[in-house]
Amino acid sequence: MTTLFTFPKGGIHPPESKELTAGKAIEVMPAPAELELILGQHIGASCAPAVEKRGVVGEGEIIGSAAKGLGLPLHSPVSGTVKAIGTSMHPVRIHTSSITLVTDPAIPGKTYDAKKQWQGLQADVLVTAIKEAGVVGIGGAGFPTYAKLSPPKNQPIDTLVLNGAECEPYITADHRQMVERSDEIIEGARVLLAALRGKKCIIGVESNKADAIAALHGALQRANMDGSEFEVKTLQVKYPQGSEKQLIQAVTGRKVPAYSLPSTVGVVVQNVSTAKAVYDAVVLGKPLYDKVITVSGRGIARPANLEVKVGTRVSDIVDFLGGVTPELKKVVLGGPMMGFAISQLDMPITKTTSAILFLSEQEIDCSTHSQCIRCGWCLDACPMGLEPKEIGVFVEAGYAEETEPFGVLLTVCVSVVSCVAVEALSQKALGREITIGDGSAVLTGVLMAFVIPPGVSPLLPVLAAVFAIYIGKHLLGGIGYNFFNPALLGRAFLLASFPVAMTSAWLPPLEGGAIFSYLGTSVDAVSTATPLAVLKEQGMAAFSQQFGSGTDLYSSFFLGWRPGCI
Repeated sequence: MTTLFTFPKGGIHPPESKELTAGKAIEVMPAPAELELILGQHIGASCAPAVEKRGVVGEGEIIGSAAKGLGLPLHSPVSGTVKAIGTSMHPVRIHTSSITLVTDPAIPGKTYDAKKQWQGLQADVLVTAIKEAGVVGIGGAGFPTYAKLSPPKNQPIDTLVLNGAECEPYITADHRQMVERSDEIIEGARVLLAALRGKKCIIGVESNKADAIAALHGALQRANMDGSEFEVKTLQVKYPQGSEKQLIQAVTGRKVPAYSLPSTVGVVVQNVSTAKAVYDAVVLGKPLYDKVITVSGRGIARPANLEVKVGTRVSDIVDFLGGVTPELKKVVLGGPMMGFAISQLDMPITKTTSAILFLSEQEIDCSTHSQCIRCGWCLDACPMGLEPKEIGVFVEAGYAEETEPFGVLLTVCVSVVSCVAVEALSQKALGREITIGDGSAVLTGVLMAFVIPPGVSPLLPVLAAVFAIYIGKHLLGGIGYNFFNPALLGRAFLLASFPVAMTSAWLPPLEGGAIFSYLGTSVDAVSTATPLAVLKEQGMAAFSQQFGSGTDLYSSFFLGWRPGCI
C-alpha cells in the first residue's frame, strides 16, 4: 500500500472538478494577431521598455529590461512590430504598463532544437542563464527563479522539492506537463539541483495523478537515475498541499519557522513547470515566453490545456475555444481558491497565469454570504493555525491591515509563559516554596490573555504578568490570600498604562457599517446559536451537520479549539 504524505494540521478537500481537462493533451494555440506584454510579470521591479513604438522585434529578443530589484528581462514571444507602449488591464492593479506587439504571420516561429551540454558548468553560470531567460516561479507568486537559487551563504541547500501537487480544483496544466514532458522536467530538476549544489530532489505529486507519477518514474529510469538522488513521493489529495511550507513539511518532515524562508531548513521549492522552463532556458537556450494554462469550467465551449504566448488576451483564447456558453456566470483568472474574478476579457496572460475558469451558476455560489456562526470549522481547516473567523471580522470592517500582527495563540502563549516565569521568580525572591506545578499561574495567564486585545505588542502581556503575579498576587499574600483577581488586575494595569493600545486594538462592532450592516443600527455584540442550543432546538442531525461528530468534536470543545460558550 502506497504511503500518502501530507502536512499535519488542517486542510480541506474541495470538489476537484479536474475531469473536464485532466485527460486532454496540451494544445499549442497559434499566436494571435496582437499580444499585450505586461512589464511587471513577477514579484520584483518592473521592466523598462527596451524597444520603441513601430520598432521591429524578433522572437526571443529582449523588449524589456530591469537591472535591479529582483528584475528580469522580458522577451518577445513573436516576430513583429511594436504597436504601442502604454497600459493594459490587470486583475489586481487595474491598469499597468505594457508593450503591445503586432505579430508578423509571414515570419515562421523560432525553433530550439540544439541541446547544450550543461553538465560541468559552474553553479553561477547556470543561475545566470536562468536569469537571462526571464524564468520565474510558474506555480505561485512569480518569484524570480535565480533569486531562489542564490540563498544566503550561511544557509546551504541539501534538498530541492519539486511541487507537482497542483491541489487547486479545475487546474491540470502541471498534471499534463508531468505526463507529456516528464523527461524535460527531470532534466530541468537536475539543472536546478546542480545550481543549488544540492544532494537530493523530492518530487511531490498528489495521488489523483497516477499517470503523472508513472511518467516521472519512467523519466527517472530513462535518465539512468539510481534513485539515490531523486524520489517521487505520493501526496494525499488535500488543499493546500502545494503551499510551500506545507509541502516541505509533508515530504521532508522539516518545519519552516514563522517569518522564515525554506532555505533556513536547507530546502528550496520549485514548481514542476518551472523545472520545464529551466530545461528550456539552459538546455535549449529558449527564454520563457510560452505558458501552459488550463481553460476550464462549464461556461466555456471547449475546455482545454493550452500552450499560449505570454501576452495573449483572454478574449483571443475564448475565440480559439469556440466562445462561452449561455450558462456562464463568472470568469476567474487563476484557480477558484487563489484566483481573481475579472469583469473584462481584454486582460493578457502573464508568466504566472495558471488557469482561466469560466464558471456556470451550478459551479459557484453567487449569493450574499451569511454571518459567521462561529462554528470553528475554519480553525480546523487552517493549516497555519490562524484564527480565520476573527481575521474575517477585521477584513469586513475595513481593518485588513490589523490582521497582520493578529495572533490569539501568540498572545496566549506569551501570557502563560510570562505568568509561570514570574510566579517562579517571585516565590524564589520571597523565599517561598516554588509551586508552579499547581497550575494557578497557567490559569492566570490564560484568563489574562482572554481580556487583552489580540493585536497588541507581545510586550504588554509580559508587563501585565509582572504586575498581576508579583504585585497583585504574591505581595498581597500569595495564592489564597490575595483579594484581587490577578488576571483582571493585570488588565487594569495595562488599561491605565497603555490606554491607546488597550482600546484601539479592539474591533469596533460596526465601524462604517461594514459588519452586520443589514441591522441598520449600531450594535455592541452579536449572539449566535451555540452547540447546545442547536442540539436542543434542531436535534442531533442538525447538530452533527453544523458542528461535526465523534470524539474529535467533543475533545475540541473541551480543549477550547472551538470558540464561543457552550
